[in-house]
Amino acid sequence: DVAEARGSTAALAPRLNQALRDIPASQWSGELLISLTRALREGGHTAEARALLTSDPKLSTDIPELRLETLLGDLRESASARVVASLDSLASRWSPARFTLAEAQFFAGMSDSALANYGRVTSDPRHPQAGAAFERLYLIEEAPTSPAVRTLGRIAWERWRGQSARARTLADSLYQALPLNGPLGARAALEAADLRFEGN
Repeated sequence: DVAEARGSTAALAPRLNQALRDIPASQWSGELLISLTRALREGGHTAEARALLTSDPKLSTDIPELRLETLLGDLRESASARVVASLDSLASRWSPARFTLAEAQFFAGMSDSALANYGRVTSDPRHPQAGAAFERLYLIEEAPTSPAVRTLGRIAWERWRGQSARARTLADSLYQALPLNGPLGARAALEAADLRFEGN
């Protein structure tokens, strides 16, 4: 709680995980387990997060939030069809995973499927990711079959997993290849500028 209030969960998570290593994860509260695995994953400690989640396979079966954390760790490593299929299975029985499914589909270049799932998210204006889903929806609707949209999905994935240098290279290439007077060209220019600013 203190780490979350101070915004230092990423720094504290590995130490807390080490300190709790003698206590089986099945004895932790669900809230602590979810918070710790999320902080480990977001801090780049994917292996530690996965080890924690697989220490008792029943946990991710019983608690959908933990199943989602497992799949987010997998997605961080690869935006593959296998991960997308697993997220689809989870979203079919637990609707809060719908936005993550749409993001994974966007990352993987599955624009049509992503469009449909972003649309489902935006149908509920109270959904916490409704605004982000609308933004993706408008982007894909411009040209759902365009290779530029697939490249923008790859850029988004690289940024999401903290690979800013790779994202910047892709964004610069796309910016140079597209005309600026179109929406996709303008988006590529914004992505390239944003990533260059982050790198300074």
